[in-house]
Order: sequence, then C-alpha cells, then structure tokens
Amino acid sequence: MPNSSYVRNVEPSSRRTHRRFIPQFSDPRSFLTVFTVIGNLELALYFYLISVLNTLEKRFGYSARTTAVILICDNIASAVFGLLFGHWGCRYNRPHLMGVGVIIISLSALIFTMPYFIFGPGLHLLAKSLTTLNQTTFDMCDERKELTLADCRDEQHLSSTIIAIFLFCLASLVNGIGYSSYYVLGVPYLDDNVEKEKFPVYIGISVALRFVGPVVGYGLGSICLLFYENPFYNVQIQRSDPRFIGAWWPGFILLSLLLFLSSIPLFFFPRRIKLYPRKGSFLNPQAIDPRKFGNIWPRTKRMLANTPLILKTIGGTVSILSMGYILFMPKYFQIHFRQTSSEASFYSGLLNLFPMGFGTFFGGFLISKYKPSPKLLLVSMFLIGILQNQGLIINMFLKCPQSPIQKNVDSLIVEGHYLTTSCNSDCNCNQRIFQPICASDRVTELFSPCHAGCSRIDRSQKPELFYECKCLGDSSAVSGLCSIDCSSSFSMFLFVCFVYGIISSFLTAGDTVVAMRCMNPDEKTYAVGFMHSVFSLFAWLPFPLIYGAISDSSCMVWGEECNQKSNCWIYDVNKYRFSLHSVTYFFGIFAAFCNLGVLCFVKRLNNFYNDNDDEESGEKQDLEFKFARRQSAESAHLSELDL
Repeated sequence: MPNSSYVRNVEPSSRRTHRRFIPQFSDPRSFLTVFTVIGNLELALYFYLISVLNTLEKRFGYSARTTAVILICDNIASAVFGLLFGHWGCRYNRPHLMGVGVIIISLSALIFTMPYFIFGPGLHLLAKSLTTLNQTTFDMCDERKELTLADCRDEQHLSSTIIAIFLFCLASLVNGIGYSSYYVLGVPYLDDNVEKEKFPVYIGISVALRFVGPVVGYGLGSICLLFYENPFYNVQIQRSDPRFIGAWWPGFILLSLLLFLSSIPLFFFPRRIKLYPRKGSFLNPQAIDPRKFGNIWPRTKRMLANTPLILKTIGGTVSILSMGYILFMPKYFQIHFRQTSSEASFYSGLLNLFPMGFGTFFGGFLISKYKPSPKLLLVSMFLIGILQNQGLIINMFLKCPQSPIQKNVDSLIVEGHYLTTSCNSDCNCNQRIFQPICASDRVTELFSPCHAGCSRIDRSQKPELFYECKCLGDSSAVSGLCSIDCSSSFSMFLFVCFVYGIISSFLTAGDTVVAMRCMNPDEKTYAVGFMHSVFSLFAWLPFPLIYGAISDSSCMVWGEECNQKSNCWIYDVNKYRFSLHSVTYFFGIFAAFCNLGVLCFVKRLNNFYNDNDDEESGEKQDLEFKFARRQSAESAHLSELDL
C-alpha cells in the first residue's frame, strides 16, 4: 500500500485504482526505468536491422530502393496508428496499451527471421550445391556458359527474393504499430506525472541512456556478422569477400525474447501515478470528447492553429530526415572505407555510445539546473544547430584513394564499354556475383576471373591464384580486393563524427522540452500522436527513399539476376560522398532555422519549469466541471418530473 502522504496527493477518483497496484510501480522513477529499458531494446532492434541491411541486399539480391520500401512500411503504420493512439489513448491505462505494443514489436522481430528458416542460407553465392560448399565456385572464362531459362528459374527459386521482401515489409509494418503505442503514450504519461522543473532531467536521462540501444544493436550486428549465415557451415572465403553473407538472423530472435520479457512490468503501472498532480491536465470541460472518432478532425485543427507547435513539428520533421546520414553510416563505411560488415556495425555503434549519450544527459542537466528562459534556450539551440552541421562539410572532403576497380570501370565507360572488352568478349561473363580479383601488380582490380579472361585456377593457394588471364597479359591474379591505405582519413572521419555527435545531442532535451511546452496540457497525448504521425508521413517515410536514391544513383555496376537488375556491387564513392553530405547539410540547416522561427512566438511558451499556473487553471476547471455536472443532473431531474 502507498504511504499516507502519497494517498493525499491522489485524486479521489483514482484511489481505488492505486490500491490494486504494487507501490514500487506507483513511482515515476520506476516508469522511467522501464520506459528507458524498452526504448533501448526497441532502438537495438531498429539499429540491428540497419546494421544487416547491406547483408540482406546481397543475400536476397535487391536494391537500396527496395530497402527503403521495407523501412517505410514501419512509418506507414506509425502514421495511422499514431493518431489513433493519441486520440483514444487517454481513455485507457496508457502503460497497459504500451505493454501490448511492446509484445507486438517482439512479434515483428520474429517475422524478420522467417526468410532464413524458410529458405536457408544463400549458398548460390558460393557453390553449386551443399556438397561442393568446401570448394568455392568461381566464374572462369573457359567454364562460363550463358544461363538457360531452366537455370534462371532454379536460381530465382533459390533466392526467393519476392517472398523475403514481403516478409520483411510485413515485419516492418507490425513493428510500426507496436512502436506507435510506446512513443505516443509514453512521453505524455511521463510528463503528466513529474514536476515540470524535473521533466528536462527525466527526459534527458531517458534519451541519454537510450543511446545504449543503438550501441547494442550495432554491437550485436557486428558479432553476428562475424559468422557465416549458417554458423555451422565451414565456408572457404574471407569476411572481406563481397560474397560473404553474415549471420543476419540470430539477433532478431534474442531481441524478440528480451522485448517480450520487458513488456511484463508495464501491466503493473496504474493509469495515473499522480505524485505531482496537474489538475488542468485531466479535468477540462472544454476539451473535445476523445471517445468519438469524428472528433479527430476538430482536434487536428486545434493542432494546426498552434503556430509554435507547427514550427517545432516542421523542424523536427526536417531534423529526422537528416537521420538518414546516421542510419546509412554502416553502408558508407563499407563502400567508402572498405570496412567489413562486422567492422562497419562496430564503428557505427561506437559513434552512438559516449558522444550522444553524454551530450543528451548533460544538456538535460544544464536545462534543469540553470533553467534558461525560453528565448535563451531557442537561441542556443539555433547556434548549436548551425555549429554541428559544419562537421558535415569537413567529412565531405575526407576521402580515400580511388579504388582500382572503380578506375577500371571509369576507363571502360569512357571508352564506350561496360565490363565487356575484346579480351573477354568470348567468355560470356555476367554480373550476377561479384568475385573480385587483384592482379600481381596490386593496382589492377577486375570484377571476376571471367572478366579477366582467366582459364586456370590454383586452389592450393589461399587466397586462390588465377593464371592465363587474357586481360592481364602474362601476370597472374589472386582472389579478393586489392588493399588500399585509408586509415588516416578514416580515423579523422571517426573523430569528426564523435564531436558532431556530442554537439548535436545537446539539442535533444531542449527539443523535447520546447515541444511539450508548445502543447495545451489537456491535448498533450493527442499532440504527441499528431507529431508522431507527421514525423512518420513526412520524415520517417521519405528519408529511406531519399537516401536509398542517393545510394542507387551512385551505383556503377549492378548485379544481374536472370537479365534483371538486383543489388549494386560497385559504387562511385566520390559521387556518393558528396551527395550524402550535401543533402544532410541542407536538412540540418533548415531544421536550425525552424528553431529560430519558434523564437518569434516565444511569449506563448508559458510555465516552462513550474506547475503553479497549471494548478490554478486546474482549480478553476474543476469548479467549472462540477458546476456543469450539477447542471446536467438538475436538468435530468426536471425532465423526469415533467414526465
């Protein structure tokens, strides 16, 4: 049972409800703990998916645009269910609804693994059959034949691309439904049950600790991708080989189990903790009745009439668009700096742990301690937003030496060829699988032994050695990419990203506080749902398409599957680097100026750090509510007398 001092702070209508709950779950700190743990696990699931996206593209043979479609399914569901949860969520026990949502998220993680258990590992990239797995198949000039229609159909059945894409889209859709309940209901529930002056600290702690989630996701991806897709197979290729497919699926199973277990505590929280009651937040007779579906549009019009909230929503939308830079970071590490998929996941997680966690917590602490005025806070956020984007300009000019194979492809395109030249024209080569070889001069790199015109192979050497290569003259070649020294540029890139992460994360707590203070207390849950739907439709939905288009537009050599384009094998890294950083820079600058726009309406942001006005407003609203209820009862009594 709660202690007597606590019971006195609880509204009479809620006392019976609180007696049914364990005292430890009637404390906002307990909810903050559970909320943060679940947030970390959900982010771990999302960033684990990000870390294996490039692996999935190679395994099932689809483009970055298809990857974008998979990601936006999450946002389509979030856009629809965000409004619904925001409209109806306040009628029910919000933590209970969140618990159901987390269980739905755990189910989505299991759906992600289904393509592996249905189709197994992608052996078609390595060998003709399981019995020849210990001897990797290479496309040789004297062995290569054009694919027959029967072969093509068999390979399509093996890869099962369409079914895999459908299952990934379904999993993403289900995840979006579950996440909507967590975000739309969780933040207002926390804000309603803590003092305003402490809310920046609470949200700062929550967001800072939630940066552990991306680290766990990237770290788990890095560990899983160290092993082959089926960890029990002994494949004869190195992890740096483009044909190596890491174990992308085990992490989904682990995270699904942890998410399910973490949902259980949510079912023990009361509808209202109310240690610090805000009467105006719950009893407002002028509020629109959330029970009617038709009242969604009137509530939405109230949101659209709130200019500071709209400006903050636009700024948040553009800021989320720039997150494509972070989410496509593992792919950029692999393409530009030639890191393995495991190494790319590790470094991406490293850039999320300390800088963003430290910056978010410290920013929330400073706001809570010094309580800057809304004007000073908005000006500071604008200046920080301008400063952080200068790191993108620096990274735009950090480059590696052009890879030998890109030089080779560039020269062939200039000469009017693609990958086929006079020395390999009779080899019937294709671009289905990227099997790079490096000539003995260590500066010539070709797409495959077939494209080099090689007809002999020495398998006793590791890596394999190729002879009689018509396109290489008298020289031999070895399997794999030629080495490139790019360590200095890569180290500088990581340092700039580290500083960029610290600076940008200072904005997180301030953004959340300003957004919450732009909302009317009685419309807070719906306002968060409104913002979540806008973010999903205009930010989370398009940014995978935008950054996927950037990736695909930089492709130089596409894979081919039955005369159809599949995944990209070779990129124009210079074009990719400039496009990626310039688009992200534009988004970041635009978001900073939106904060400056909110400054014009700073006088509307009242009660930034105290609840006094809320309580005075609440007492007035309570009297109005009681008076309206008494009038209604008297009217009903008079009606009965008339009858």
